[in-house]
Amino acid sequence: ARSSLWKGLGVILASAALAGALLCGLMRPVGEMPAMVAGAALVFVDENTSQNMIGITPGACATITEEDLCALEPVLAQSSYLLMQMEVNLEANWRLLRLAKQHGVMTILNTAPAQPLPDEIYRQLDMVTPNEVEAELLTGVPVADEAGAQRAADALIAKGVKNAVITLGSRGVFVATAERAALIPVPRVEVLDTTGDAFNGGLVTALSEGKDLFAAAKFANALAAVSVQRMGTTNSMPTREEIDAFIAAHPELA
Repeated sequence: ARSSLWKGLGVILASAALAGALLCGLMRPVGEMPAMVAGAALVFVDENTSQNMIGITPGACATITEEDLCALEPVLAQSSYLLMQMEVNLEANWRLLRLAKQHGVMTILNTAPAQPLPDEIYRQLDMVTPNEVEAELLTGVPVADEAGAQRAADALIAKGVKNAVITLGSRGVFVATAERAALIPVPRVEVLDTTGDAFNGGLVTALSEGKDLFAAAKFANALAAVSVQRMGTTNSMPTREEIDAFIAAHPELA
């Protein structure tokens, strides 16, 4: 099977225990790095609602170069999926996106942290995975309910994206293609912390295992539901056994 290429430690940990796929990121010897801090994110979690706000300092994450991308291209050429996010210098993201399209790789963008996208980028993306706040920023459509999610997804697809997956927290996830759309609910759990990349890691893992997009979203919902019951990001990622047990206890996710 072809491998998958992920960017982001949280997504790597969400996926590594699941698929056994080849995972690749950027690493440079410390001596080759300019004097700067590592990228960092400070997470503020509301103790009443468990919703969060994240302050990001990109640091070294904003210094990805053409040389770095050239080093990644051989791995990208063997990959089936490229999952990106917005915590790196964006010109590097868009260069990697173009390389992925040249190699026939499915391209997925987690649009966090939220910021506008150049119009031409949408047409190169197979999928975007915004939350409701990011979806509104990208489309101008408030996502307060299922109807709003439908309108926002329609707007994203009209911009050129093939598939829109809008995460809605405790309401689940709204999945839309050009032919079909559905709100996929998530079981109610005791939420401690909604921080993390669990959903996106689960989504790509399930796609790589041959599930269709709607089935993959159910699997990702299950992974995220387990993760939000724990504090933190990397240490909240469940194992495959834990996810399978959660799905077994909630047949609607099967």
